[in-house]
Amino acid sequence: MSSTEIDFNADERRGKRVATLGVFFANAGGPVSTSMVDERFYADLGDENRRKTFKRDRDLLAEAGIVIREAGTQPVSGGGSEKLWEADTEASFASETELEPLEAIGLDIACQPLLEDPGFVFSRALRRALAKIDRTFGDPDQAVAANTPQVDAVTEVISNCIESGVAAHISYRDANGAQSERLFAPLGTFSLRGRGYAVGDMVEEGGARRTLRLDRILGAERTATRYDAPVGFDINEYRRLPFQIGEARFDAVFEVPTEREADLRRAAIGKGKFAQLDGRLTWRVDGVDEKAAAAWAVAQGIRPLSPQAVVDAWKRCLEGVLARG
Repeated sequence: MSSTEIDFNADERRGKRVATLGVFFANAGGPVSTSMVDERFYADLGDENRRKTFKRDRDLLAEAGIVIREAGTQPVSGGGSEKLWEADTEASFASETELEPLEAIGLDIACQPLLEDPGFVFSRALRRALAKIDRTFGDPDQAVAANTPQVDAVTEVISNCIESGVAAHISYRDANGAQSERLFAPLGTFSLRGRGYAVGDMVEEGGARRTLRLDRILGAERTATRYDAPVGFDINEYRRLPFQIGEARFDAVFEVPTEREADLRRAAIGKGKFAQLDGRLTWRVDGVDEKAAAAWAVAQGIRPLSPQAVVDAWKRCLEGVLARG
């Protein structure tokens, strides 16, 4: 374990999961299915434990003022149906709730990586929210003024447009250096490798969905053009693994040791497919960068089976690690 990693105990891991669950439902554009919740938050649990753990997590969120309620059902393939869930906007945050000191500390720890992530565009809003429940951050406004990392003007405009539901006129330079002017309706953001990305629709291009790197937006101005986020939009569907930024170039298959399955399912953020192959658990996922995919596989403790370019890069990566001792 490196000096910067934190070895969370069971209570701290639960606090992190519950905090993430609350943010997930607060930002969901519509009802969320049970299968989606299970895949994102409880993939390493059995069916019965998933149901019980989700119930306990909802109870804890309700104590903190976030109420998750049933929102009907939807049919599933093969017959039958599954429940849908959503945040109850009328019941949530209806009354003041004070977290216990240990709960507040757990929430602080869970959110700290986001506060320090330069690609997370809502760090200012998050710090103000944390200051309201934990005075370690000081007065809410003072905490933002004193501690929030400098946010560039473009990121400020994009995040403001997301909150307000209006489009932005942007000047964008793509990976090839070509510059263009666009009317962009941002829907959400995510960060990867310290860079921020915005997902949204090109208003004047038939609403084409695009993922743009924030540092390639040369300028942005808020417009009066309003738009509505599509029902069911989920920014998590657009998140990518470190080797997936760009147009997919290959499909890779990895062998997953039994002891690594639960950790990999969490790290995979819903990407790829798990399947049994000749008695072995495998994970198939698309990629762009063979070297990055190999390095990620080494870090995750999994072995690539194909394509050969990833296998060769994985071997070279391992040889490099062994050579450095």
